[in-house]
Amino acid sequence: ETRAAIAAGGRCLNGRPLAMAPDLGASRLHNSRARDFASQSRWLASLAHQPPEEDQPKRARMADVTEEWWAARQHLPAVFTDSTDSWRAAERWSSVEAITSHYGHLVLDLAEDVRLTLGEYAAYAARTGADCPYYWFDRGLKGERAALRDDYSVHSIFEDDLLGLIPGAGMRYFICGGPRTGTALHADPLLTGAWNTCLAGHKRWVLLPPDSPLERFGSAARRAQMPCAWFQDVLPHLRAAAANGDLSCMEVVQGPGDTIYVPSGWHHAVLNLDWSVAITHNMIHARSLPDLWPRFMAAYPVFAAAVLEPQVRAERPEVHARLQLAAGIEAFRAALVPPDDSELRDSDHVCQQLVRAVDQRACALPATKADVRGSYSLGERLVAVARAIRQSPAHQLPFTPPADVRGARALSAALAVVGLRANDTAGMLEESQV
Repeated sequence: ETRAAIAAGGRCLNGRPLAMAPDLGASRLHNSRARDFASQSRWLASLAHQPPEEDQPKRARMADVTEEWWAARQHLPAVFTDSTDSWRAAERWSSVEAITSHYGHLVLDLAEDVRLTLGEYAAYAARTGADCPYYWFDRGLKGERAALRDDYSVHSIFEDDLLGLIPGAGMRYFICGGPRTGTALHADPLLTGAWNTCLAGHKRWVLLPPDSPLERFGSAARRAQMPCAWFQDVLPHLRAAAANGDLSCMEVVQGPGDTIYVPSGWHHAVLNLDWSVAITHNMIHARSLPDLWPRFMAAYPVFAAAVLEPQVRAERPEVHARLQLAAGIEAFRAALVPPDDSELRDSDHVCQQLVRAVDQRACALPATKADVRGSYSLGERLVAVARAIRQSPAHQLPFTPPADVRGARALSAALAVVGLRANDTAGMLEESQV
């Protein structure tokens, strides 16, 4: 009966859509019409205009992105254009008619009590008057839906994904929906970053850095909130705060062929402005793991220590070596700067010098997988050095030392432990530069 009503166009009252499609399932969230967003076409259309360029993430053609550009900007959101030229999905997913002609028979459970084919869902999305319609959000692309995997490929700059080392941990999603579908503000799980490529329609994105003071503006990351309500009720306050310099906020309209990159920890909200089809993958990029590791251990200690670290150690020893070096530097920092030493804690110049030295000098990491195991005690050795800093003799440093004598002694000893030399580059590895 529901499907027949959808096909017939639903019901009207005095010529105005009252319930263009009847309720589906028992969900109050996805059947509510209390805010009547469906009739606010002018407001929805206003979101289709691109914000000023200075408020958008940086743009680059996917074909023009170099490894150097990506390495320098992977901590910031970006928009990659012309990113689907080689994909079959660029044709098969490009419109309602195209995707339903190829995949209209695919079935998905949108809720425990709602199961529709993709063709039925497209008809529902076109006619529903719900404030927050059901969203076709397919994780994993399994069974018959696995055929969708053949229509696209992972962009080369995102291929080095450590989540792929963990059986069952892959996060790939095929998503499509009509106007008013989307997600309210949230950050992705497990400190993952994500890329999202749009094949049809337009999406309005809002992105905020991980350290944004969201609670101050009443915008806690709650997925259950209706996307339209978040964009209408919360976003204006964030824009005002950004205009006053109290907050950093990026916005952009994503269209067909655009890929949005969301770095780890960045909050984001997305609203579909019309019929939209996209593919998205969450990831832990190998290049970013050393920087993320302290946050992993704080937020997800079991996953980090019992799942991710053993897999990286076994499968990617060169990444694990860099991870151990980063962990050693953090341990050195913690042991060097006691809580009551405000001078060192505030200036942090010792650690800045150490990181700069590690950046510029050769780190004698062994080249073979078997020998890499010898570097696993680096963090413990650095801690031992830090504990003995006040008894350590002064050494000649290969660069200008910090003014603090204790810091100079500690830094010199640490450099000796990890094998850093001003003119020794023999131990540098092409795959393990730090």
